[in-house]
Amino acid sequence: MNAADQAISPAVPPARIWPARLLAAAMAAGAIAVSAGAGAASHSAGTPAVLTAGRMAAMVALALFMMQFALSARVRWLDRAFGLDRLYRIHAMVGASAAVLVSAHPVLVALAGERAENPAAAWLPAHGELIGAVMLTLAWLIVATAVWRMFLGLSYEAWRWVHRLTFILVLGVLVHAFSIGGDLQSRGWVWWLWAAALAAYAAGFGYVKLIRPLFAPRRFEVVSVRRATHDTVNVEMKPSSGRPFRYLPGQFAFIRFRSTAVAPQEHPFTISSSPTRAEAISMTIKQSGDFTRTVGRLQPSDEARLFGPLGRFSHTLLAREGEPLVMIAGGIGITPMLSMLRYLADTGEARRVTLVWANRTEDDILFRDEIDRLQKRLSDFVVHHVLSRQPGWQGSAGRIDRAMLDRLLAAEDRAGCALVCGPRGMMNAVRRHLRKCGFPRRKIHAERFAMS
Repeated sequence: MNAADQAISPAVPPARIWPARLLAAAMAAGAIAVSAGAGAASHSAGTPAVLTAGRMAAMVALALFMMQFALSARVRWLDRAFGLDRLYRIHAMVGASAAVLVSAHPVLVALAGERAENPAAAWLPAHGELIGAVMLTLAWLIVATAVWRMFLGLSYEAWRWVHRLTFILVLGVLVHAFSIGGDLQSRGWVWWLWAAALAAYAAGFGYVKLIRPLFAPRRFEVVSVRRATHDTVNVEMKPSSGRPFRYLPGQFAFIRFRSTAVAPQEHPFTISSSPTRAEAISMTIKQSGDFTRTVGRLQPSDEARLFGPLGRFSHTLLAREGEPLVMIAGGIGITPMLSMLRYLADTGEARRVTLVWANRTEDDILFRDEIDRLQKRLSDFVVHHVLSRQPGWQGSAGRIDRAMLDRLLAAEDRAGCALVCGPRGMMNAVRRHLRKCGFPRRKIHAERFAMS
């Protein structure tokens, strides 16, 4: 087995991802159908249709809230089928849908003109509707902190703690449903269905939050911490066990440092090194937040724990063998591209690569000397630096727009693979510009993942 095979073979997702995607879709559709059936189970000739619709909305919302956990739990086969960045976007859409449905529930029940009190529920005879109101407020709190996290100034850790309240939300909705829904309790299978669902949900929650953190992460030792630019540091680590950490070029991992200088918080960062160099890995981190500003204080021999690798943003997955690559990066978005470029150089893979890299000034360009060396090591590698705030810069300047891409990519094959990574606004604009330049939508791939 050659170096390239040793580096990537264990991490390669299934060659045929559609069966896994179809299985996930079928499981989700089945859960929604069963939950809707549970909501409709009490319908009879004398039940207003709008009341049944309200119950169905609540039950489907409950199923969607339970799905949220699976979507965000970093389940490996789901990540390999979809990519965690896509799963998190689905997670956001599902959460908003669940909040709308759970909000529709009291409206529809009110329109039915009924209050379905359950005298048998002596353990909560008078508080079922109050619990429902609290859970509705909690649902919108979770959604609002996700949508407006940056506007509210919430830290990544605070946002995570708010999201963990979803488990309380699921439990509270079930208590609400069975404390005032006597007709639900009269259908024994409905009760057992949700009891089993809650047990499975609790078991999954306990495993992911309590058990997996003890055994799944790989342990690393910090080897060096050096400044790459004025606001970026490169952290090099080696596996504590000596066993290689295998990953695809462009993938990322969640990392938690054990150091007196850095808070023990878990954050995702791209692995910027090449997987062909198994003796150590590197993460190049921009110091832009409360946590990342402290990373430069790490010391050699500090411990790190990694959970990964994760993600599908790699030319080994997205591009055919020998297919030309167009890489467009904004600032620190170069890190997955850097991993891929290093890998291409180490393996001697022959393909045309064009990099368009936007930064503010020359001082913001990471590893510029290495990029120059890569141009010599790679047989067909072209670099276009785009600077927006560099006085006297003679190259491309300003923001990347369609006219600039038309000019810089004039010689590129529009059927090639385009990889985009950077700030969200920049990525959205570049994707639009690439489509207008003639690149097919299916050939444009972006790493739209930013949490820390």
